Amino acid sequence: MGRVYGSGGFEVYIYAPPREHRPPHVHVECANGGEALIKLGDESTAPSLWRNHRMREPDAREALRIVEENQELFLDSGGGCMTRKWSAATDESFARQNETAVREAREAERIEPRADFVSYDASRGIVLVELKSGFVFGFAPERAPGLAGASPEQLSSVRISPSGDGLHWDELDAHLSLGGLVESAFNLREWAPRYLGQMKSEAKARASRENGAKGGRPRKRATPLKAVSRRAGAKG
Repeated sequence: MGRVYGSGGFEVYIYAPPREHRPPHVHVECANGGEALIKLGDESTAPSLWRNHRMREPDAREALRIVEENQELFLDSGGGCMTRKWSAATDESFARQNETAVREAREAERIEPRADFVSYDASRGIVLVELKSGFVFGFAPERAPGLAGASPEQLSSVRISPSGDGLHWDELDAHLSLGGLVESAFNLREWAPRYLGQMKSEAKARASRENGAKGGRPRKRATPLKAVSRRAGAKG
């Protein structure tokens, strides 16, 4: 985990837990600006551009090429020999990937927590992250991989990734996902489904009460007895 590649103005990172969510991917940052998330494949599947956070298209193309050429180094297997059964992306297929990746990035930034400013409060021993939503999220360094035992000076030397999700302590080679930290802090995997399920139940109950106030569902019209008798007689 950490910084796994750096050359030609491109840096590739694999964030530490908590999170990194599936699918397996890397974060590529460019000196020209922007960040691309690229899904890792395997011997049968090529890497693909997943999200493009304001990286210029030619730079995103180069980021994908870097991952295509170095995928074996980035996989959990540690970079053994891999026989490729896939071809690198063509310009046409990349253009389609990039169009989708830009939309994916915008949607992620809309719904996920994003950092606007981050600092270390030495008096309280807390990393404080000011979110773009206006809220503030804080955590003790001991709760995050790679930060325990770091000096106040080291903890203060932190930067935000172009997407707003990554928190980088380059001197410590500690690279964390803000979304992953929030997910862990609030136990969202267990709490969110239960909370959302409760909201749905309350909404159903409210709809049922409103429906009852209107007289409930309209009753089905009963079949006249004479008509029933005629049909029964016809069968006889």
